[in-house]
Amino acid sequence: PVVLPEILGLFDEVVFIDNASTDATVAEVARIAVEHEHGDRIKIVSYPFSIARCGDEHWATPEDSVHNLAYYYNWCLSQCSFDYVFKWDLDMVPIPGQSGALSEAFSKIDHQAAELWSVRCQTIYKSPQGDWYAANDEVNKEPRLHPNSANVRYRKARMWEALQPDIELVDREVHTPCIYELKDTSVDEFDHWTNTTDLSPRKQTEYANYCAVRDGRVDPATFTLLRSTDLPSSLR
Repeated sequence: PVVLPEILGLFDEVVFIDNASTDATVAEVARIAVEHEHGDRIKIVSYPFSIARCGDEHWATPEDSVHNLAYYYNWCLSQCSFDYVFKWDLDMVPIPGQSGALSEAFSKIDHQAAELWSVRCQTIYKSPQGDWYAANDEVNKEPRLHPNSANVRYRKARMWEALQPDIELVDREVHTPCIYELKDTSVDEFDHWTNTTDLSPRKQTEYANYCAVRDGRVDPATFTLLRSTDLPSSLR
């Protein structure tokens, strides 16, 4: 309910992959599909196999296994219908007022060329008291938008999957931060990792900031308290 209504107007199709969730996720997605203006763009698909956690568990899983992250994401791509695909995680929402930057990028795609678009994501943390803080050191550029082609696929990397195309892609990017990555410190945001001592450098920063906000150690030099107007309406 936080993410889907915010992005349905951006895309021609939203392929929602459910991986054996045990809560009311699928029912909620189905409700949004019925009630939202653009709900007919949602396609709900189930992936029934457990997926190895990032880190050592992933590294020990063969790349051609249905439990491997790279295999899983390539399967997800195979469910998409359009020429370009945007990998959108369910903890991401557009930053208020910045959806236009994404729409503008989509309008600039050259379909005669193979382009890889990167976007900037700002990580924000919800404290146990319900306040949201932006981590000043966590604006990360990520490749998210690319051709949906057999030549552009994910491969097994040390910690997780990595996009490794077999063809040369033209690098493009959205320079303005336009996406919030949401982290709620009241839940375990790292249960998809083998353990918290086996983290990438970026995730080490994220884990330190997560623990700081969770434990009430909010240094103004590191974090900015977000105002209500800085947040999507669904988070206010």
